[in-house]
Amino acid sequence: MSYRNPKYTYVSSQPAFKAMQDSIVASGREIADRKRKKIEQERKDGDRTWALGQGATQNYLNNTLDTNTIGSQDTKGAVGRLFEGTGAKVGELTRLTSGPSAQCRADGNCDELMKELAELQAGPGIVKKFITNLTSQLDTDGFLNFDNGQNSRALKAGAILQGTSKLNEADGYTYDLVRNDDNTYDIKFKYSGKEKDGGFFNPETGEYETDFSMNSGAFENMDQNENSLFVQTPVPAKLTGSLLEDSGIYNGATYDKDKKRTGGVLNAEQFMELKDPNDPSAGYVQLSRNFGTLENPNNKFIGKIDPKRVENNQGVKRMIELQVDDFIGPGGNDGQARAFWNMHLSKSGNGENQFDEDLARDLFGKDLEVSELKTKWGDTTTAWSYNDELTNEQKEIFKSVYSKYMVNQIVYDLNQQSNDREMIIGQDATYVPVKTGKGDWDPKDLKTS
Repeated sequence: MSYRNPKYTYVSSQPAFKAMQDSIVASGREIADRKRKKIEQERKDGDRTWALGQGATQNYLNNTLDTNTIGSQDTKGAVGRLFEGTGAKVGELTRLTSGPSAQCRADGNCDELMKELAELQAGPGIVKKFITNLTSQLDTDGFLNFDNGQNSRALKAGAILQGTSKLNEADGYTYDLVRNDDNTYDIKFKYSGKEKDGGFFNPETGEYETDFSMNSGAFENMDQNENSLFVQTPVPAKLTGSLLEDSGIYNGATYDKDKKRTGGVLNAEQFMELKDPNDPSAGYVQLSRNFGTLENPNNKFIGKIDPKRVENNQGVKRMIELQVDDFIGPGGNDGQARAFWNMHLSKSGNGENQFDEDLARDLFGKDLEVSELKTKWGDTTTAWSYNDELTNEQKEIFKSVYSKYMVNQIVYDLNQQSNDREMIIGQDATYVPVKTGKGDWDPKDLKTS
């Protein structure tokens, strides 16, 4: 048997075993390293996620604290109570919904949790804007001729927020902020006192109630549409200025945002009382006591503005009609119509709201006794509610009284322009003045010589 090419040769397994052992050790070390890296990576990922949640919580809390600086101490307290304990919820929801392997994916509730998180995160901003809108809408101090007979519950809410005496916690008035399911917020006012007329008057029921709420969504809509919780009373001078501007009575005049006029030329003659050809002084009143003599009767007179000619002027008439439409026409602001009626027209001092028998018969019945007509007129022209629909009778009376009121406003304005109304009674005048004894002259005292 040759040993040169043996069929079986013994080879020591020690080197291979050692190599195998080394390989196993290396593999074990690699596995351990991979496991350690996974553990470290998972920890890092967890730390990142936790930090994300913590950061979300802190950012949310910062926003909440920022919101909590708005308003009075009571308002801040209400905001604090509203958001108490919600910071941790924001952090937890952030962790559950973050990353490609977010827990919510496994649980199948990502949409639900993300919606809840988004609503919570939006909350401080919504509440901040809500309180800002509340503060703005309920501040009536800057309103001119404010009609207190409107929205008494909101008026009371504003007074409570301002800490008005007798409308605070000691008197039974409190409020809180509450989140709704649609992610709007309510401010809920409560009354726990014992006064029979305490609480909040409901004009629909005629009763005082212990609760009154206002919603952030409603205020957001008002803000976007530039609407107001209260009706501001239109300013007569601004309405008059607008009417003068639009009708072009003063040629070349300019008007500012408050409709105050600068410059312009008035053709006063178109509004003066018409002269009697046989009476040179007709349509004028005396401007000066210096009448001169019969031989030199060039006396200055000032033209009298005729309300009828103002009323019948087509430009004036059309502009008044448009203003009436803005109040009570289709799409008009009948809230402002009520305010203007209550604060001006119902108590106007120039007779605009005097009983008009012809109009009353058209509105209430042609066969009624005058006494009945006056009663119905009086009932219709008292203060108007903001809660009931305006009747046809109210609208027609508003149109009539408003037209007379604005004509008188224009007449008053034109009467201030004495320089534009100066006239000279010429040499052919056959009239001499007669003193009234009252220290002044009057056109009716002009007598022929």
